[in-house]
Amino acid sequence: MEPLIVQTGDRFGRWAELTRSHGETLSVGRNYSNDLVIADPYVDPEQIRFSHSSGEWRLEVIQKTNPILVNGQAIGSGGTYIDSGDRITIGRTQFHVLSPHHQVEPTRKMLLFSRFGHGQSLRLFALSMMVFACAVEMIIGYQALSQEVNWKELFSDSLTNGLVILFWASIWALTGRLLRHQPNFTAQLGFTALITTLFSIIWPLGGYAEYTLNSVLLGEITLWLITLVFLVVLFRVNLSLATNLKHYTAIAVVTASTLLLTTYALMELNTGDFDTSPEFSSALKPPFAQLSGTRSLEEYQTEFGALFDEVDTLTRQE
Repeated sequence: MEPLIVQTGDRFGRWAELTRSHGETLSVGRNYSNDLVIADPYVDPEQIRFSHSSGEWRLEVIQKTNPILVNGQAIGSGGTYIDSGDRITIGRTQFHVLSPHHQVEPTRKMLLFSRFGHGQSLRLFALSMMVFACAVEMIIGYQALSQEVNWKELFSDSLTNGLVILFWASIWALTGRLLRHQPNFTAQLGFTALITTLFSIIWPLGGYAEYTLNSVLLGEITLWLITLVFLVVLFRVNLSLATNLKHYTAIAVVTASTLLLTTYALMELNTGDFDTSPEFSSALKPPFAQLSGTRSLEEYQTEFGALFDEVDTLTRQE
């Protein structure tokens, strides 16, 4: 006689609990005397019993305060025969019945640094990425300023970026702790810092697109597309480390798209009245073009004004 295996819990979102029969019957209900105890207030004390006869397993209804569903269809008090893979719902609890020969899902490959668990290599990777992310944020902030650098502001922005990365990784680590009993905080922190750093480096491409094409619209589209790609990658990694969901990429695309569409809608709601004035690109040169030269902005303006005065003097002399 083949045993019956009952799989309870979310099938893909978290680890499932498995109960194997050790005889010709397996009882399910809220009473502690059952073979499988379901702590659901909408389940009867003696709800159902699986019994084996003539080479098949049959679901027998013992008590039926609420409907009992098999693959979404309600069954009567007489019960029904079941097959491996059937989904059964009692109260607000769903579970699957399986045979020992039921085909399992293919083994998934772990992320590169997930294979090292919580070892020294992973901790070193996470720490390096955090330092690198803060350094890149400070460098990019420095290049966007004139010669008069506010180091206090740069350091504050860099520290804020690090705290945001830490908070994001902590939220996903907590999610993993609740769903998989594995927080994977170090891996979450390292990969979040890595993806955020790459995003900070690629972000100026929006400015280059606006400068090259002389179009504010195309520059904004480029920025939105860059943000979408990196959000999808970030959510994909976070989900794979924190959950056992099956379709990581699809969920990441939907989540990132929904987040960006909501953000865009809120921005449009806060947009002012219609402006009849034409809109032109204000990007007169590509980002980071101010790398050369040692003059401050005030010195440059003074020399530029003196040049105009000289031209004006020559014009009057003529």
